[in-house]
Parts: sequence; structure tokens; C-alpha cells
Amino acid sequence: MMIPERPSLERRVLTALEGTASGVPRIPVILGGCGTGRTSLLLRVRDLLGRSACQYIDVERVATTPERLFQAIRDVSPFAFHNSPVALRAEATARAAFDATLVWLGTARAPGDAPATFLLDEFLELRTFESFPGLRSVLRDLIGALAASGNRFVLTSRYTARALRVLRDAPQQFEIIHVAPRRLACQRRRKSERATSSRGSCKRCRKAAPPIHACSSTPQPRWPRAAPPTR
Repeated sequence: MMIPERPSLERRVLTALEGTASGVPRIPVILGGCGTGRTSLLLRVRDLLGRSACQYIDVERVATTPERLFQAIRDVSPFAFHNSPVALRAEATARAAFDATLVWLGTARAPGDAPATFLLDEFLELRTFESFPGLRSVLRDLIGALAASGNRFVLTSRYTARALRVLRDAPQQFEIIHVAPRRLACQRRRKSERATSSRGSCKRCRKAAPPIHACSSTPQPRWPRAAPPTR
């Protein structure tokens, strides 16, 4: 599948990750509704950075339970798995599984001991874990862990207002990037083209269509006129 390129937006995300503009690596948070191309942007960043140094995580798909989230990240990760004490207790409780996920995100390293990059698509879906014991502050714990980590992260969400509330008191390294619908102009152009094509086809149909009375070969009956009333 061909992933559309968005050079200016991709450059902004990479600049924030590397900290070339501010001197400090930042955590980009991509916010925009449906049709803004959030997922395709993350996939482009993954290809630009290299799949051995970057892991894409579809949080909305795997965040059913904390245990499944940790297992899904670990099983397909390009990074080496470290048997830390927290990771070994990951299946004990929901809280332990989520703590193991935070440790994994914060300590995993790319080849050559370089910082690992995690792309968390729809990170706000982790709020579903708030119903599990000990995880009422799951989003706040996530934000704190990412900010304290030496790794690199890109987050996305379609819930702009909710994300801004969650990040209101977040550390300064989180950088909000609003994106507009990627195909808005294209959709308008196609709609105009379809309307023009439809009008043209209607005109052609009217010219080519025979008169209504000529469409039937059966002669139409002639009904007798009603006789005028007699006095």
C-alpha cells in the first residue's frame, strides 16, 4: 500500500523528535479528526526512521486489557526484551501489566543502544483501563512515564478537546500539532467534478432520448368525448 507523503508535516515531527529547533527532544502529539491522516503520518515516520528503530502501536486495537497490551507490544517489538523484575510480574495483576508496559516503553533500546521510538496511535484509548483496580490515573501515569524516559514518542488522537485537557498540566516537552483534513480540497474538487459530469450526462440523455409518445409501438386508444348534458 502506498502511504501518502506529507513532507512539511513529517519534517516538523522529526524536528520535534530530534530537538533540532529547541535543543531539547520533544514529544509530538498529533491531533485531528477523521480524514486528517494521523495513522498514515505515523507509518511514514516509521519508514523514515527505520523499522528496526521504531515501533508503531495501534492502541485502539490492542488496549482491551493491560495484560494484552503488554503482550502485544512485547511480541512484535523490534527491540530486545529485558527480563526486569517488573516485566516478570506482568501477568500477576492489571496494575503489574501496565507498570511493565511503562517500563518497556521507557527502557527499551534500539540497535546500537540508541533511543527507541514508539508511535502510539490513539493513545487516549488507554482510558479504558481506568475501570481496572489501581488504574484510575492511567493517563497521568503514562504522561509522566513518557516525559521521564530517554526514549522518543509520537502520540495521536482524534479527540482534540479531551487530549488538550489531559495534557494541560503535562511537562513542557509535549508539543501539540494540529492537522487539518488531508483530503478536504480533493474531496471538494471531486464533488464538483461529479456534479459537472452528472449535469453533462443528463443533457446528453435528454438529447438522445426519444419523445415519450414514441417509446411505445402500441397505438393509444381514443376515448369518446362525453356528450354535453341535455336540458
